[in-house]
Amino acid sequence: MKTFTLPMFVVLIGTLGTQYVLGDSPLDPYVGTWVIESLQVGDEKPEEYKDAKEAREILILTQDHAIYGSIDPVKKSISDLRHAHQLEGSSPEKIKATNVWRVPGGTNQVIGAEAYYSLSLDGNKLIKVGAWGSGKLANVSRRQVWVRLDDFSGTGPQNSSTLGDKLIGLKKAYDAGALTEREYQQEKAKLLNQK
Repeated sequence: MKTFTLPMFVVLIGTLGTQYVLGDSPLDPYVGTWVIESLQVGDEKPEEYKDAKEAREILILTQDHAIYGSIDPVKKSISDLRHAHQLEGSSPEKIKATNVWRVPGGTNQVIGAEAYYSLSLDGNKLIKVGAWGSGKLANVSRRQVWVRLDDFSGTGPQNSSTLGDKLIGLKKAYDAGALTEREYQQEKAKLLNQK
């Protein structure tokens, strides 16, 4: 935790005398592993992910990065880590995301490509809205709804990813350069403390 005297434009989570007690990052409430629940592109009808056996996108949010991959409900594993964004901005309501890593041939997103999107929490769900794409979809708004991996019920209670799977996915992200040593150790500690 950090403390600063007023005024500071930061996330307020409490007060102590004349000082505000501040979180380390405005993204703290959003940090975690999320599984996509629905996707809406422009004015099209939202695509709902209801098939219990269907692999779907997973998002690992740290204070500084957004890492994308897939979760296989049948194998109960996180895999196919495709790309990562460096997140910049003083507020989750408008984040600059710069692509810093991708699997060659795995995505059409170029390293260094930039996008802007916003994050918000609606109960236990994460709402992610942004505008990016190419060709006909250039600058088309995309609205995604995500649920935390721990709350993911689309595959039944026995099909959530194991601690080992989560640690393996985290290690792959670190080895690929998507996480710093500090971020890797922080996320690893969080997972181990959830046992």
